[in-house]
Amino acid sequence: MKKAVYLLLLLFTISACSKDKDPKPADNVKGNWALQTGEVKMNIFGSDSTNALDFSAGGIYIQIKENGEFESNLAIDMDSEGFFGKTSIYQSTYTLEGDYIEFKIAATNVANKIPIKVKIIDARNNELHLKMSKPEILEALNSLSQYVELADDLFIVSLFTSLDIILNFTK
Repeated sequence: MKKAVYLLLLLFTISACSKDKDPKPADNVKGNWALQTGEVKMNIFGSDSTNALDFSAGGIYIQIKENGEFESNLAIDMDSEGFFGKTSIYQSTYTLEGDYIEFKIAATNVANKIPIKVKIIDARNNELHLKMSKPEILEALNSLSQYVELADDLFIVSLFTSLDIILNFTK
């Protein structure tokens, strides 16, 4: 009898701890998000470096809508320390794929939208944390290089052992 009680307790504990019902980060990305901070983490030739970025006074936002569309004033800005900056408000599209979201984003001095793929690190408690790693950054730069000369930028990024850009938003 004692074994049966322990077995039932074990089964109850296992079923109560099921993670299947937890929302995935992608389930919570829709809404109006204000860019607050960012980080650029890099490793080059064995040396680690992190640069903190403060966007809180910039008024940069992204409004992710239900229908695969978004409105924003966030743009790729090659002259910015953090790869991103502010532009005039525009409308574009996005797609969700697992823990990734791909935006067709504006770029300063370029008429076309550039696809960027970011990983959704977390999207809960009115916070959204997105991350671009070296492969996604190179992919975005390759797309952007169709419109502007980026050979030097592509070469420099290729030298990094690792490179991450993390963007932190609040509702």
